[in-house]
Amino acid sequence: MEPSSTLGPPDPALQERISGIIRRHSSNREDIRRAALDGLELGRVHRVLDLGCGFGFATRALQGRVGLGAGIIGVDCRAEYRTAFLASTEAAGGRGSFLCQTLQSKLDFPTRAFDLVLASYSLYFFPAVIPEVARVLQPGGWFVAVTHSESDFAALLWAVGVPPERSARRALTRSFSAENGAGLLERHFSHVEARPYPNTLEFEIGDLTEFLTLVRYKAPQLVPADGEPPTPPEEIEERARDMLRYMGRVVIEKDDAIFVCTGPRVP
Repeated sequence: MEPSSTLGPPDPALQERISGIIRRHSSNREDIRRAALDGLELGRVHRVLDLGCGFGFATRALQGRVGLGAGIIGVDCRAEYRTAFLASTEAAGGRGSFLCQTLQSKLDFPTRAFDLVLASYSLYFFPAVIPEVARVLQPGGWFVAVTHSESDFAALLWAVGVPPERSARRALTRSFSAENGAGLLERHFSHVEARPYPNTLEFEIGDLTEFLTLVRYKAPQLVPADGEPPTPPEEIEERARDMLRYMGRVVIEKDDAIFVCTGPRVP
């Protein structure tokens, strides 16, 4: 499950806690990162690139799927992720290395360098890199991307007074989403398989503490993206608390999508 946040210092313990909250309250009990790899014959994968790797949650899903000692390179703009990412590669049975880089439209790797490229809840930060992913991927390799739907968190956004279409979350997600991802990828890969991941997050009144922990973590995304003064996090949290107390049960939209791409088109 995804614990993405765009602000604040990296905190592995908090990330793990948020990931646990999302898992416990998801109607879809399947781990999306493991589901993303289902059906892929990865036993001969030796070179892996994890773009926007964070703490290595996507890399962990490779455990038992790729050959022991596979080389796994993680790229992220936050140097603080290095230690946790390398621990994830070790847990997956791979040999890890970490590059601290801001991803934009260029990858500093040779053509056809990787058997598998991953981008888990990250590609919306740097969609211009997609042609480069096709370039560095082996002809028989896979590019696996996991992302959000643009409808995510709509009910909660309305509850805190932000129309979803004006939210920072929507502005970020629409760069690469469940709705437009296939179209962006089909320009650079001959086959794109879209795997919907229907899901909701469900909270009862007894889950108030975990609900507010999630809201507090997501607060930077639950604000307008159009230059209006942001709603203070404390006010967002109070509105969310009132919502759950009044309704007794809150269901948050959390549909995601997996894209599995093969046949890279390289000019």
